[in-house]
Amino acid sequence: MENFSFTSFKKLPLINLDDENASKVYASKSISAAVIDILDGDLWSSKVSLVGNFVLLSSIVASTLTYVLSNGESFAGSRFFSVIDNVIGAIFIFEILGRLRFAKYLGYGNRLVPPLSYAFSFIGMVDILAVFPFVAGMLGWHITGVFASIRILRMWRMTRYITSFRGVADAFQSRRDEILVTLMAVLLLSLTLSAVMYHAEMAVGSNVFASILEVFVWSMGKYTGDYGAIAGAVPLSAMGKLIATINGLLGIALFAIPAGILASAFIDQLSEERRMKEIAERFEKLHQFFLKSSGGGKHLKYKTRWRNASFETLQAKFVFSDQDLFEAIRESPSLRFRAMKSSPELKYNDTRIVEFFDKNCSYGYRSYNRESHIHLVNPIGNSERGISHFSATLGKCLNTNYYSREVPLEHKGDLVGGNKSIYYAAYLKDEAGKYEKPFQDFMTDLFSVKSDDLVVILSSAASGRSSFVLEYSNANEETDLTVKAQKNRVEEIRKIMKDSLSNVHYRSPREVNINMDFTMEENTIGIDDDHSLLKCISKKTEAIVVAIYVNIGLLTADDDAYYCTLTALGQIIKKLQGLYPNRTNGGEWSSAYSAST
Repeated sequence: MENFSFTSFKKLPLINLDDENASKVYASKSISAAVIDILDGDLWSSKVSLVGNFVLLSSIVASTLTYVLSNGESFAGSRFFSVIDNVIGAIFIFEILGRLRFAKYLGYGNRLVPPLSYAFSFIGMVDILAVFPFVAGMLGWHITGVFASIRILRMWRMTRYITSFRGVADAFQSRRDEILVTLMAVLLLSLTLSAVMYHAEMAVGSNVFASILEVFVWSMGKYTGDYGAIAGAVPLSAMGKLIATINGLLGIALFAIPAGILASAFIDQLSEERRMKEIAERFEKLHQFFLKSSGGGKHLKYKTRWRNASFETLQAKFVFSDQDLFEAIRESPSLRFRAMKSSPELKYNDTRIVEFFDKNCSYGYRSYNRESHIHLVNPIGNSERGISHFSATLGKCLNTNYYSREVPLEHKGDLVGGNKSIYYAAYLKDEAGKYEKPFQDFMTDLFSVKSDDLVVILSSAASGRSSFVLEYSNANEETDLTVKAQKNRVEEIRKIMKDSLSNVHYRSPREVNINMDFTMEENTIGIDDDHSLLKCISKKTEAIVVAIYVNIGLLTADDDAYYCTLTALGQIIKKLQGLYPNRTNGGEWSSAYSAST
């Protein structure tokens, strides 16, 4: 680890789980979580991982040294070394049991039987064979001969901690076909020449070679320098000597061509690693730029970041080219490119911007507050401008439950729509079906809403509509409530919205007072559709579900209008929260707003 120090160690979290499913299943400070953290691929992500892997690596080194220094003999004559060997063996056994137990969270979760997938992987077989002598000793078995050397396999367990070994495997994998073709060609030529040489020697009465296979083995010995003394024979015929010369050239080809192919793969891999490192440094600078930014000014009620940054701003600050920025955006998990119009009158997009969004789960971002009855949902963050920053600011600052879809969702190769999709209805009918993980996680979170909760879906409306459009599963342009059981509650929501849209005040960073009036329409978009996300959540959970569409002109407006709009909707959500006491206080719907107004 570069520039590691005690100060950086103190900054590490106690436990950090890379696997999202493990984070959901195990408490962050449980023993199981600690074991998974130690055994996962990231060795330097937490205090527990660093200390645990240091112990394992030290055990491997100590075990290897004691084996080599003892020439593989038993430690029965030395109590000290015998105790060390037993302790190390016990550590390794517990490690392997942990890897088998938690294989699902250690990179084998996509296999049919994760423990078996680990056990029959290369590194898994090395792990198991390395502790076999220790287990055999506990059972009273005595291992002798060549099998006694199995203990040296413990040394190979170090490959897990040396990234260069992964580079070797990756380089071979990338050129596997070329290498195999080369080796196969040499093998076929050698076998063919062995047959010709055998018959040429037989024709002159030579009995140097008894079979074609013996000639082939002789050829292999010559290729490798005959260290095993298996190629001492000398051909007698002129043809045999010619073929022996050709064999010598094949021996050069056997090593030179694969070596050249592997060298090329290493160079390509090193170049790619260097390129990716530079890109990672670039997008880390961009991340920090957004993370340290402050949007809306000190008078905005909500703490937030900048909405976006133009290409020109980022290029001026970091001296990045267009290619530098596009590469960083493409590889970053939380940056997004958008093209926008600098003026509504323009027909074409003329402004290039970069948006930052948070991502902590497979489909984007989620934040739970089990005491809150309010659930904010952003189903179009990956496809629509401005909505991610808008909804994230409200969800985080108002401390509601919040779910934001920030990546494209797919099912069987088809893209899943935002506010409507045939796959929402399909999932409602068959939750046990096979779905891609991001889509399944998104729907699972939304369908976990309780019947006494309120779900607010935030979306964007066309520029020709009112400031806000409220939808509550009625027919298009129908405002007479058809869902009698929810009539009073939806009436409360309608009243809160109507009463909160006049003379909304926001003070800009320039100390300018902004006062805006907003307009509202109801059920003019029309989502009374079995494929709508609103209706699917309502059917599944029986919760109150409404959708608030924000005019795209406001989502992409200048900062003053945008943050004033944010203030208006924030006030509405805040009042909706007032209808619901915390769950710890009973959590029943309150009509206090109507009574007070």
